[in-house]
Amino acid sequence: MEYKLFQVKEDYAEYIIARTPEEALQDHNSRVDEEFHATIEEVSVVAMDEVGRFETESGDYKTMTFGQFVDEMLGDDFVYERPVLLCWHE
Repeated sequence: MEYKLFQVKEDYAEYIIARTPEEALQDHNSRVDEEFHATIEEVSVVAMDEVGRFETESGDYKTMTFGQFVDEMLGDDFVYERPVLLCWHE
């Protein structure tokens, strides 16, 4: 696998597909006001077999692994080119 899933911050976490923690951090910080910038210490790898509840387009919630969610959202033919904000948790 040429990318990993990273969680940036605990409060209002963003889940970002990236190659390195630094890429995920830069992607996050490029989107938010300076007062909400994160530090490298606030970036962690999320295991693809970790289970979560994800909101679907219909507004329902579905329990699945992050790996299943990545496949569902990005598709089997996904090719990493740059960091991708996958989802967030408020």
